[in-house]
Amino acid sequence: MLPVPGTSCFVATDRSYSADHIWVKSLSNNIVVIGITASMVEILGEVFQLSLFQTPLSLGEAFGTIEGYKISADLIAPVSGVILQTNSPLLVPAGTGGNIDQITNDPYNSGWIIVVQLSNPNDLKSLLTPQGYVNLLLANH
Repeated sequence: MLPVPGTSCFVATDRSYSADHIWVKSLSNNIVVIGITASMVEILGEVFQLSLFQTPLSLGEAFGTIEGYKISADLIAPVSGVILQTNSPLLVPAGTGGNIDQITNDPYNSGWIIVVQLSNPNDLKSLLTPQGYVNLLLANH
């Protein structure tokens, strides 16, 4: 994990990042898992609701919304593809028995959001390295 200077956030070093605070981790050939970064959690405040659109992902298009106590935001697809799996317990709103707090408490592991089969593996080339993402955060801080 790389610390983000001036914050309490860390960046996992085993995945790539979009400028929209989404991480992408390769699982196998053309299969990736996607979630939000710890920095996005800090921006949102404690996450209490996640909604996903059940459509194929298109690079740069919203695939869902996430709501925190500070702000709500669109989740912008960092890659194109087909959603193979969702972390269903995250879709249950806070206080109603779901595990949405996993996004806040563990965004890089149990807080994953979707698993995607890539339709264009070259999309991965446009993502930031972990250090590139830290540099982006520092530039915007």
